Amino acid sequence: MPLPEVRERWRAQGSRVCEIPGCVCTAEPVVPAERKLPRVGIKSSEAALAEYNDHRAKVLSEVDRNDFASHLLMGDFYYPPASKLTRWLVQLSCGDVKEEVSRSYGSPPYESSVERRASSDMLRRGYRECWEQGHDPDRTYYRTILMYLGSEDITLPVRDDDYLPESMKRLTPTPAKAWKVRLCCGHVITQTVEDLDWLPEMGTTENSKWTEARAEDQRGRLAEIKDSMSRWSYEYHLRRIASKDHDPDVEEFCMSCEYSRPIVAYENLGPLVPPPKPPPVKRSPRKAALEKRLFALELEAQRLREQLAPAEGTT
Repeated sequence: MPLPEVRERWRAQGSRVCEIPGCVCTAEPVVPAERKLPRVGIKSSEAALAEYNDHRAKVLSEVDRNDFASHLLMGDFYYPPASKLTRWLVQLSCGDVKEEVSRSYGSPPYESSVERRASSDMLRRGYRECWEQGHDPDRTYYRTILMYLGSEDITLPVRDDDYLPESMKRLTPTPAKAWKVRLCCGHVITQTVEDLDWLPEMGTTENSKWTEARAEDQRGRLAEIKDSMSRWSYEYHLRRIASKDHDPDVEEFCMSCEYSRPIVAYENLGPLVPPPKPPPVKRSPRKAALEKRLFALELEAQRLREQLAPAEGTT
């Protein structure tokens, strides 16, 4: 479906408001502070410079030198010379301290966006990746879908594993739609919809097989495994039950948010290429040394005068 048509259909349906408690889209913006940060595990300036130059040389060696435009783009825009870069330390909300570089004339790191390592998705401005497990365990990563951007036909593979309940098994390949959706956090992900005729303006519908008995059964199952679940996952499934298992879901899990944290503090480490050391300044002798030397010279002058006096009397 053409993108403009999807947008017009979505406008006709109306805006959706995020109602997820603790969602990042409703949180107060973090204002990072500039301060001195811990340097545990941080590379020396010489090591950081050598590592960047080696990486830049490796990247440029893979670019065809006869392709002037690509070489210029990679060698000046994506990987500029080290002399044009500044080193920074950034501290994330989980406590991690990371090092990064940016153009010397650019803004502080919290004012920029970067790509995820695992994909080309852009993180929220002022956020950086953190792959440590267990950081911020109570933080929710489910996001509300705000916009549908387009769809394509896909085929879902067979799922008949023994550990799956019958309701989740798929015994034959099933055609479906993969919708590109924009979440309230700003990231774009894919949502799978098995109803080929579904369109965004139709909204979501309750599960036709939903009963109160099924709701009670699912609440009971959740209660049994609650201690092994994160708080945000438990709350998400409660919302699913309260909505009578509507389809398609108005929420989706955002992996870009799962592995990203906001910058809460930063420190400017100076140019990536350290400035040349100034020549040593020849210091003038201190006052005490000059007075000592003057006293010795005065004693020597007095001794010479005493030697000179008899000689002058005989002439």
